[in-house]
Amino acid sequence: MAASLALAACAESPHPSLETGGAGTILPLLQPTSHRADGWHHLPVRGRTRYSVVERAGRSAIMAIGRHTASGLARRVDIDPKACRTIRWSWRVDQMQTNVDLRQKSKEDVAASLFLTFGDPGFMMLPNPVPTLRYVWTTDHLKIGDLFDNPFRPGIIRTIVVENRSDRLGEWVEFTRDSYADFAAAFGKPPTDRLKLVAIFTDNDQSKEPVVSYYGPISLRCSGNAPAITKNSPSVTGHVKH
Repeated sequence: MAASLALAACAESPHPSLETGGAGTILPLLQPTSHRADGWHHLPVRGRTRYSVVERAGRSAIMAIGRHTASGLARRVDIDPKACRTIRWSWRVDQMQTNVDLRQKSKEDVAASLFLTFGDPGFMMLPNPVPTLRYVWTTDHLKIGDLFDNPFRPGIIRTIVVENRSDRLGEWVEFTRDSYADFAAAFGKPPTDRLKLVAIFTDNDQSKEPVVSYYGPISLRCSGNAPAITKNSPSVTGHVKH
């Protein structure tokens, strides 16, 4: 299996809408019902995890169904990570693989994950090894708060466990993280480059066990006025997994 995933964002998209208020600016990154128009693209690694827009428990979401596959959705951005450091999202997992271990290549399947890539991820044939944070929902073989290397990209992709409870299967769980502080904890210093790529990823190509997950909206809270964010560029890539 290849050591990295080339993430191609191949179409232009409009700037996202911005909501401003006394607490700063809310920058939407993922809105399920408009994700394609906003520049999110399906990025297969091994086969194609099935992604579709659905309604679950009164909210719109992107449903991910594993089919012995590994693939994700990704969007190219250009954001100041210090000004826009608070990231918020929601996940729901209905079925989760059990025979997994995110520290081992042979068991590296994830129910739900969110990738943040800092720095230019490069182009299709020449991806750059830029630092990437990965937030995951996995089993209780790992503890919430555990921080470790991705076995396929050690030192490049650093993983943080944000949920591990099987008793929360079938319910929506909300997350809020300080991505700037998490990056500093993961890499020993704050990010020096801008946030360039955001991706979601569900896979079961290793375990072959059923996995069904849902991704709700993703947003950043930014200080001050509207932050800089560029349109998607053709042939943009990154490295998420394998």
